[in-house]
This record gives sequence, C-alpha cells and structure tokens, in this order.
Amino acid sequence: LWVALEPATYPIADETMWLTWGTEVLPSPDVAFSPLRLRFVFHPPLYLYSLGLPFAFGVARLKTRARGPLLTASLIPAAVPALVLGIALAVFFTTIRQPPGLLPAAIGHILVALPFVILTLNARLETFDFTVLEAARDLGASPARTFRDSTFPLIRPSVLGAAREVVARAMKGM
Repeated sequence: LWVALEPATYPIADETMWLTWGTEVLPSPDVAFSPLRLRFVFHPPLYLYSLGLPFAFGVARLKTRARGPLLTASLIPAAVPALVLGIALAVFFTTIRQPPGLLPAAIGHILVALPFVILTLNARLETFDFTVLEAARDLGASPARTFRDSTFPLIRPSVLGAAREVVARAMKGM
C-alpha cells in the first residue's frame, strides 16, 4: 500500500505498472482520516464476515479428511508476502482493464485479511458445541433466531477480536 501511495519514492516503479492508484483514489494523502479512508478501513470487515464466517463454520463442521487441506488452502494468502499479492492483483486488474479505484483496493485488503478472520473464528469454533444449534432448531427457532440468540453470543468475542485485527491491519496500511 505504501508503494501505491508514494510512487515517486520508488524509481523502479513505472507509471504503467498501476502503482499510482493511491493518489487517484485518496484525494488528500496528507489527511490521515479522510471519510474515504475511514470507509476503506471499516467497510471490508463487513465483507470479510460475509465470506469468512460461513467458511469457518463449514470447515469446523467438517469431520472428514478434507478439513485440513481446506483450512490450509484458506491460509495461503497469509503465507505469501503482501507485496507479491499486491503485484499479482495489479497485474490481474490491469489484464481485465479494471480502472484504479476503491474496489481493487478493497479486494486486495479482503484477500490479505481473510485468512486472519478464518483463523480467529476457527479457533473458537474448534470447541463450539453444535448440539446447541440443533436444540434451538428442535425448540422451533428459525435459522436467523438460532444465529441471533444462540450462535452469535457464543462466538461474539472471536468476531470482535477478528474485527479489531482487520481494522488494525487496514489502519497500519494507511
């Protein structure tokens, strides 16, 4: 992200490499907490949970040998340096002719942060008692009410911890 925000300090960066998106997207780099930056920091956790929470639940419920490889595959972006992912995404978005903007930046942030959300939620779901969900369903609760009244209170600390980590990573990148 710093490469994108300060392309002039990296003489090897060619203007055609699409490293100037930060100056086009963020109109005032001197203002640390502009509304656009804050939106960039606080919106991706919403998308991360729409992807990470169902995946973590699915992996936690699996009792087959596919569980290990799925969890390992989901953690690959955490093992790859962020610079390599950034270059790969820049090449990808340039190839599909996606103009620089907040969408490619948010997708990159989600790709980098998703493994940490999955890992944090998976740590809690390892010891989660899924019979609580079955009992709530047997007592007539809808899936939404089961999640709201039974599941979410039990996983709330992990959800909040993962959200803090995602926001901290986004703020660090700014």
